[in-house]
Amino acid sequence: MADFERQLRLGFSAMAAMAYVLLLAAATLGGPVVALVFGAEWAETGPLLLLLAVTLPMSFMRYLVTRWVILAGQGRYLMVSEAVGATLNLLLNLLLIPTMGAVGAALATIAGFVVAGPVSLLLWPQGRAIGRLLLLSLLDPVSPLWRWRRDTLLREEK
Repeated sequence: MADFERQLRLGFSAMAAMAYVLLLAAATLGGPVVALVFGAEWAETGPLLLLLAVTLPMSFMRYLVTRWVILAGQGRYLMVSEAVGATLNLLLNLLLIPTMGAVGAALATIAGFVVAGPVSLLLWPQGRAIGRLLLLSLLDPVSPLWRWRRDTLLREEK
């Protein structure tokens, strides 16, 4: 199991690193790219794009969580977590959109992703170990990737 967890952490870290690069791109280029593609009148949606880009790390990592669900036979977890996340998203949309508009919808989406992802894993007894790996990778995606690269280079030297 240790090898599986090490590989899963490496996968989570790779997904988080890719998502953070895209998040950085959205932060720096979102407004100008939206204006270029859709016209200047849409440039003000750049910050909204950045807000929605916050969901990227969890979206990317969900791919690997789904693989774990299949391997561990935890289909019920996936059904429950998605239902709870979607329900929270819907309820928060009803609450936030009238007062905050599109920003409220984006915040509701982020909350749904957080609850359906890391929070639900940490609350699901069989998913706690995976949830901890996911959180570690969200907080530090670089260390496992550096270790993997160093180990790869050392193996190649032999």
